[in-house]
Amino acid sequence: MNRGMAEDDSPLMPVRRLHNHAYCPRLFYLQWVEGIFVESADTVAGTHLHRNTDAPSRWDATLDPAEQRSLRSYALESVELGLTGVVDLLEGSGEDLELIDYKKG
Repeated sequence: MNRGMAEDDSPLMPVRRLHNHAYCPRLFYLQWVEGIFVESADTVAGTHLHRNTDAPSRWDATLDPAEQRSLRSYALESVELGLTGVVDLLEGSGEDLELIDYKKG
């Protein structure tokens, strides 16, 4: 099986698109099918906010997992669900991790 492909060999869907569809199917259609996206002050601010989190961290295999304090732009995927996405920030240590997702717009 290819990385980034679902069990039926279709590409994995970004979880953001699933969220967009759940929020507003019409807006989802305009943005993801028709390719129409109009920037607003909020979306511009959100893009600027993401500049601080979009540079991925590297997992340091030499450290104990409990010593890993944060990971930025951590990519996850589920072939079973057919979804892929990126977590903005994981913070904490060991088993106590907090998922942080920045939204503005």
